[in-house]
Amino acid sequence: MTYVTATFANGDTIKTTMNATPQEAQAYYHGKYFNLGREGDNMQKCVSVFTTKEEPCSMHEAHKYEA
Repeated sequence: MTYVTATFANGDTIKTTMNATPQEAQAYYHGKYFNLGREGDNMQKCVSVFTTKEEPCSMHEAHKYEA
């Protein structure tokens, strides 16, 4: 399982999982347009993709580990 954070041109991000390699996830999202609209169309280009094979911790959990 690959964990994906995709960032779009308007600053929106989505976090999801994919049954794909990190390279396949990059190829699927980066540079492509996705409809982020809820009530109407809002086509946005994916401008960056962060992938990891391990589930990323939340910001709350990250602060737990700070010295």
